[in-house]
Amino acid sequence: MRLNFCGAASALLLVLSMSACGGSNPAAPVQTVHCADGSVAPNNDASKCVAAKPETVSFSSISPANGSVIAQSASVYPMANVQFSATTNIPATVTYTLDGNSVSVQANVPVGTHNLRIVATPLIGVGSDTTITFTVPQAGVNIHLIVATAIGGRVPQGARAVIEDADSASFDAQGNVFVPSRFAITESNAKIVIRGDAGMIPFLGRVPSRFFNNLTVIGVPTTFSIASGVYAGQMIPIHMDSAYTLVTSLAQNHLSFYLRTQQADGSWAYNVGSWPGTAKYAFFKYAVSAQDSIDTKKTTDSLNVMYGYTVFTPTDTADVKANGGLVVYLNHSNSVSGGSVPGLQGDYNSGEVDLQLASWPAGTAGNLAGVPVYYLLWNEFLHTIGVGHTCSWVSLAQSSCSYDESPVITSRDVGYILLMIRVRALERQYNTRFSMAQAHQGERMSQGLSEDKVAYVDANGNIVP
Repeated sequence: MRLNFCGAASALLLVLSMSACGGSNPAAPVQTVHCADGSVAPNNDASKCVAAKPETVSFSSISPANGSVIAQSASVYPMANVQFSATTNIPATVTYTLDGNSVSVQANVPVGTHNLRIVATPLIGVGSDTTITFTVPQAGVNIHLIVATAIGGRVPQGARAVIEDADSASFDAQGNVFVPSRFAITESNAKIVIRGDAGMIPFLGRVPSRFFNNLTVIGVPTTFSIASGVYAGQMIPIHMDSAYTLVTSLAQNHLSFYLRTQQADGSWAYNVGSWPGTAKYAFFKYAVSAQDSIDTKKTTDSLNVMYGYTVFTPTDTADVKANGGLVVYLNHSNSVSGGSVPGLQGDYNSGEVDLQLASWPAGTAGNLAGVPVYYLLWNEFLHTIGVGHTCSWVSLAQSSCSYDESPVITSRDVGYILLMIRVRALERQYNTRFSMAQAHQGERMSQGLSEDKVAYVDANGNIVP
């Protein structure tokens, strides 16, 4: 019982559990009822809560992806630095286990195939885990080596490849090698040296990285055996620097027996080419007598005998216009002659012979200023094989040398020509252009001479960085 005295009145009021002054008492605050999942209960009645179905974690993205191939890292070679990440549909704690060992969000991983387990644990809901596989391959250079011979190719014994004067490996009996090397990661052009047996000129090339997975090298022999023709059985010593030595009087035109031209950046583009089949020729523009035609065919037939197979064959102008071949001009009105094939392409499909003779006698015994007509025909048709001039040996292709020119094609001429034809045939077979240019540089290296800068020329004759 409580006694309250209100106002000025002196009356005594008996109040039970209530106040008679200032109005009624305020109601007690309402308590908010929540369900188990944290939501507010319907009508603030816990009995009306509906149990929520637990949500299962799912992965929306994972890195690395299953089946990934991850390159070694130059900074931690021979390892690969691999970053791990996973995104989930609901908040979750993600952990990583690599090959049974707990790891953080990154690890340095060795070469091989690896299993990464990813576990996601949510605060509320059902967890999930998955396992992905990724591979770290060994970086390096795959090389196949074959040395040109008169009738095919051979694998040199004991050959060894060296990358950037550091990483090396030996070729197997099939001429294959894989050289593990960090330079396959770090270099856009790697210096590769290959030394074979005594019968192979060393190889020195600056190889673009796009060829590291599949590089075929056509080796050049130190001696080339002529298999057929007039000089069959003769062994021709091969000296690349001699074949690429410029004729002094013709140096401004960069003319040597094997041809190469210097580019604006100082690099050398090498001509390595041949006719993929027979070089067909026809007469154009000028009237040609029957005797002219006969003498020309006798000349090309004799060259075929020299080479030991059919290199040249006559046809008509329509065939050459439609399918390609040699355009032959015979003009008796002046005395300038020449022969050529265009560009740097590996396979010739066109060429030109100019025989412009002021007084070309009929018949096979004629001569012009003491030079047999056959000599002039041979000389110009020789150029359509893709060679120039030389003073390095007695040759039909001599020009302005200190000694007399040969009136006929010599065994050395034939040997060097057939060698380039064989090298180009192997280039064509193995889809490569690493051959004579790099053999030239390898020979210079073995002689203590400086290395030339070499441009890469593709099979279409394009210079490609």
